[in-house]
Amino acid sequence: MNALEYRKYQIKNLRHNWDNEEKAIKDYTERIERPNILLSEILRYLDSQIGLGLLYYPGCGFDIVPRDTLGYERVVHVSLQPEHYFRLLGEGKNIAANYIQSPFHDNSFGSCLIWNASDSMLLALDENSRVTKQNGLIVLGDASFKKSCNFVRISNKMDSNYERLTLQDKFSDFRVYRNI
Repeated sequence: MNALEYRKYQIKNLRHNWDNEEKAIKDYTERIERPNILLSEILRYLDSQIGLGLLYYPGCGFDIVPRDTLGYERVVHVSLQPEHYFRLLGEGKNIAANYIQSPFHDNSFGSCLIWNASDSMLLALDENSRVTKQNGLIVLGDASFKKSCNFVRISNKMDSNYERLTLQDKFSDFRVYRNI
């Protein structure tokens, strides 16, 4: 599925909640497109300034933004529900695995993306750190922009255990940490 097909898929699903297409498109823009644009921008920025290397994406769902931004070979999508998500992701490195007990070796990835985290991601922070190279980046973000309880809990834990990097103002809704 490419970005255009994904957009059509999302709008189709949002139409069920709205009485007209204009409201569905506005809702899509606010809830999905704007966060996705910022996610793509921060990934490009971090890759150009620091270098992301191979990106570990646990709990990826069917999010194609990192893959479309960095390329098929640079993102490893990890999910316990491959039958649900991977058919929508299409091509790329899609691994069915439990990210709380990751099957990857220590220091396997240059960076890790935690996006729209579920409750279980809090349990996986040590694993995310283990599989991310020392001095690699852990990027934390949420489409609701800091409003979810999971974002707050995860960022609070990471603020006390990792080195947080300073970002440009336009990326203030994200947290980026250096894996130390």
